[in-house]
Amino acid sequence: MSATKRTTRLLIESAEGHRSVSRLRRLLRRLMRDQRGATTLEWALLLGAIGIPSYYIIQAALSALVAHYQMIITLNALPMP
Repeated sequence: MSATKRTTRLLIESAEGHRSVSRLRRLLRRLMRDQRGATTLEWALLLGAIGIPSYYIIQAALSALVAHYQMIITLNALPMP
């Protein structure tokens, strides 16, 4: 076995390394079970899914309305025969 492999093996098997891996596993398990932010995230995604398209739809409607108003103003400015 090479010196690098032995050193790596010793580091992995050390008590401190084992504790940190164990802590990391516990943290990951706890995060996987935690559901506190799930509702907030669902609402944020829902609002984003509704709000972002609504913004662009309103912008398009306002552009069409302004174009229509400008056309009416132009037609009213024409001289009548």
